Amino acid sequence: MLNFSHRSLGSAAVLMGITAVVPLTAIAPVSAQPAYFADTSSYWAQPFIQALAKKRVISGFPDGTFKPNQPVDRAEFAAMIQKAFNQKPIRQSGGFRDVPQDYWAASAIEEAYETGFMVGLPGNSFFPNVKIPKTQALVALASGLGLTSGSTPATNLNNYYTDAAQIPAYARNNIAAATNANIVVNYPNVKVLNPTELLTRGEAAALLHQALVKQGAMPPLASNARATQYIAGPTAK
Repeated sequence: MLNFSHRSLGSAAVLMGITAVVPLTAIAPVSAQPAYFADTSSYWAQPFIQALAKKRVISGFPDGTFKPNQPVDRAEFAAMIQKAFNQKPIRQSGGFRDVPQDYWAASAIEEAYETGFMVGLPGNSFFPNVKIPKTQALVALASGLGLTSGSTPATNLNNYYTDAAQIPAYARNNIAAATNANIVVNYPNVKVLNPTELLTRGEAAALLHQALVKQGAMPPLASNARATQYIAGPTAK
């Protein structure tokens, strides 16, 4: 797995475009109707997935599955962001050298960059097929939504997560802000962030759902929903 610091991300964040032919397993999933998937009926993030599928923010695969445990790459996360949010551009994209215009997620990557959610990587590249760690996903959401932490990040994070020391220094402010906004979702233990683990499709759905709740674009889960116990932050159970 490639690891890039936020500093390298920011310094190389120049423009946006998209990459070559993608293997079948990386092709963007297609819509599945209804918004219930064969492999999520008893899955912990099922309420988040179902809510976003109904809103067409996320989609399943042709075989009727969602593949919730499959890691998400940077292009897929950009596509989810494009469908979830309607933010105004804050900068202009000029294209990335590894993202041709006919790449399946080209417009999504461009929009995710221009609206401030995602940044480029060293060498004017986007690395669309690189899997995204949970830390980078939370940084992207906090950055794109313009969230700020309301208390000292270190103190805030140590209060919420037993593994706060594993959070990269560049991400602490953003993750503190995401935590204060109740965007962070941790399964199976709400106190364990696992910041360096790769983000799964199920986790991505949970984070995006909570980000939309923060925006007022979606209602929160019912208070008696089991999945609410995995939502970190000031109003966590």
